[in-house]
Amino acid sequence: MNTLVNSAPSAGYVSFGNASQSLLTPVERLLDRIGNACILIAILGVPLTMAGMRENGTLIFVICSLVLGVTWALKQALHPQAGAGFCGAEAIVLASILLVIFQLTPLPLGILRTIAPFSSNYLTLWETDAGRQLGISQWSMISLTPSATRSALVLLIAYSIFFLTLMQRIRTKADIDSLIKLIALAGVTMSLIGVGQLFFGNGKFLWFIEHPFRDANWPAKGTFTNQNHFAHFLALTIGPLIWVSQNIQATAIRPKFWTARNDRSEFGSIAVNTLIGIVGLSAVLSLSRGGIIAFALALGVSATAYRKRLKALFKVLAFSGAFVVLAVLSFGTEGLQAKLNSVTSAGSLSNLSTGRFALWESLLLAIPNFWMTGSGVGSHAEIYPTWLSQQFGVRFSHAESGYMQVMLELGLPGLVLLLTGIALIGFWAVCAWRANHDEDRRRVTILAAGIVASVLHSFIDFVWYIPACMILTLVIAACLCRCYQLSGSDKPGDTRVHNRRWPAGMAWAFLILFMPVCQLSASVTLRNAQTESDWLQYRDSDKPVDERIQHLENCVSTDPADFQSMARLSGLYFERFETKTLDSPNKMTALEIRSTVRSAEFESTKAIAEWMVRAFGEEAKDLYKSIYMARRALKGMPMRTEPYIVLSQLGFLIGVSDEGSTILLDQALRLRPHSPEVLLRAGLSCSERGELDLACEFLSKACKLDYRLRPTVVNQLAPYMSAEEFINRMAPGPDGLWLLFRFHQNKKRTNDEAFVAAWFCNNFESLRLDQNEADFYFWPRAAELFTANSDAKNALFCLEQGVQRNPNDYALRINLAVSFWKAGRIEESRRQFDWCKLRNPDHKQLLTAIEELKADGGAL
Repeated sequence: MNTLVNSAPSAGYVSFGNASQSLLTPVERLLDRIGNACILIAILGVPLTMAGMRENGTLIFVICSLVLGVTWALKQALHPQAGAGFCGAEAIVLASILLVIFQLTPLPLGILRTIAPFSSNYLTLWETDAGRQLGISQWSMISLTPSATRSALVLLIAYSIFFLTLMQRIRTKADIDSLIKLIALAGVTMSLIGVGQLFFGNGKFLWFIEHPFRDANWPAKGTFTNQNHFAHFLALTIGPLIWVSQNIQATAIRPKFWTARNDRSEFGSIAVNTLIGIVGLSAVLSLSRGGIIAFALALGVSATAYRKRLKALFKVLAFSGAFVVLAVLSFGTEGLQAKLNSVTSAGSLSNLSTGRFALWESLLLAIPNFWMTGSGVGSHAEIYPTWLSQQFGVRFSHAESGYMQVMLELGLPGLVLLLTGIALIGFWAVCAWRANHDEDRRRVTILAAGIVASVLHSFIDFVWYIPACMILTLVIAACLCRCYQLSGSDKPGDTRVHNRRWPAGMAWAFLILFMPVCQLSASVTLRNAQTESDWLQYRDSDKPVDERIQHLENCVSTDPADFQSMARLSGLYFERFETKTLDSPNKMTALEIRSTVRSAEFESTKAIAEWMVRAFGEEAKDLYKSIYMARRALKGMPMRTEPYIVLSQLGFLIGVSDEGSTILLDQALRLRPHSPEVLLRAGLSCSERGELDLACEFLSKACKLDYRLRPTVVNQLAPYMSAEEFINRMAPGPDGLWLLFRFHQNKKRTNDEAFVAAWFCNNFESLRLDQNEADFYFWPRAAELFTANSDAKNALFCLEQGVQRNPNDYALRINLAVSFWKAGRIEESRRQFDWCKLRNPDHKQLLTAIEELKADGGAL
């Protein structure tokens, strides 16, 4: 990598403005060095923190950005120098910051209802007596997630300072070349980490960072948790790498007396070409469809810069391509083949990315509610579930499209600012490219390649929301701006290049605003970094409930504005209470506790609390903690439904009426109409009130969205209705019928048990079409129901189908062997028994089956 450092012409690696260094005082030179170090850390260091330490990386970047800005501003105050003039980006930056600040500003109710009607249309609880009883009043901000928006504001300010200061520090084209080399070095470093983790990894990022649900080994991810962002990061750096390679090859053409220099250049050329091959290999092994396309696009645009040097360019691409092919073949092609098959076998784009398309459809429904001012930066994850009708078992933290997320979170003003910024960068690139000098054109083209990849890839991904990718994008944009401004630097007195007033004004603005910005940044980013480890530990669902609660308590203790942790704590406290009371002598559900409290007619909530302590001891505290956290969470995160559900179930402990509980549940249902958990609670609540038709409607929807809820629904409804009524109302499907059959079987309700079995057998063909081919349980359960209906022939058929689909199921094989024997198919039975004996001759179920057959006169 030393080749990268020493390859391009520059007075210094990132030491900008060296021509005037001799005129600077020691203090000014120190400020310069500190600024240079901040740039190095931002470009090379921050990307290393993207997995497991992202909030810490954000903190490091914010610090670097603030220090970079203040050191430049102090130097300008001490020794004013000409710098970059006004370029238009400053207005976009200022407007963006003001827009986010506006989202966090409390507004009069009338204005808010006009420009942000969502809160008055959907947060109906906040205008009721039940809401006021819980201590929540009318929502007064545009942002529906003010804590997340505040964090985004800090990062936006950091990006702005970094970009504007970097533009001022770029004084010559040699400085741009230095930054190009630095970007290339960042790409090489990341690709070496990615390939290293593939071949020599231990599953941990950087070999020591363990992520709770991401593996660093495969596919290639580098230091990113998402391989798409890893590939995009490399796409931003491939142009600068080709620039370095071509510059080295150009210096290799020397007279004979330069032989030693020639040898070094040739060696450097081979080294850089090898590194380009490694970067290309890393991009391919990321297995990211969009990332690979973005990489190929950036590579293609960069290649056009050297269309007049086809021989030298072909040498790079051929060498790198051969390296990639050989490396992929030696590593294996199974993963690549699987990705290719997923593309070729997909009938349409929507089939290829089902979850992504469903998410986009929900955003298209959501955006009309927020088009004027947005829902608040960082709010996407809390907004889209209101309109997403399908369940994918994942939480979409971002919109999978930068443009759609900007439109949702910042509304039309934000999208206009974004498109204006892209257009402005394009204007810089086009104007700079029109310069007659070939070297300038090549420089602009390789920089523009990264912007093209970023702009296009963002249609199908959220790369702008990844700090490491955004930092490189800002560096490239700053370089393009200065390419445009410096393209006329040969003209004396050109104000685009020699401007003193604008840099001086910016410097004093930075110094005046430095302390309040530092205060805001420290209060947000420092807390986020301190809670990151506990938050990741909490997300490890394999941990016991007590440990997960402890991690969330640590988050709330560190950050009193961590409303997301509060919302989750409210549910976990409730879960822990119910789990512990299952084994206690005084086993009662929340519904039973509420019925007891209502019937006892306690004089006050204090009397209820005293009874709870007597009845449940220390465990009762969990219910009150749950209520406390739910109420706190609602004040800062009104879109989360856990607090509404908790308060609807436990509100009776603090005096919330039955009507208030219904209002709370209706509020949750309004915000999450497609949430299985909310639909389940709504259905159970309707069942308690005797609204059976509505209850069945809610519960049926919940079961269709999440099959794991079916046992709960069966256990709640089956005791109160006949099997026939349950089937007619709920349309339970194959697994629901089996659960209903087992319920009545355990309760010894023989008539209902027989009815379920007969109904299943009579409707078997239609049920068979409904079942999922990957569901191994369908066939053995069908065999059990046919057996209960005295249909041995079809029971045997179902067992055969089950074994065909799951040939390694030992218990299923034994059942099939016994059924074959009873059907008189002795040889087939013996083959099944032989298979079982060969694998586990002492298996208890096998021995029992053999003994039963012997008792019936069988001889195995």
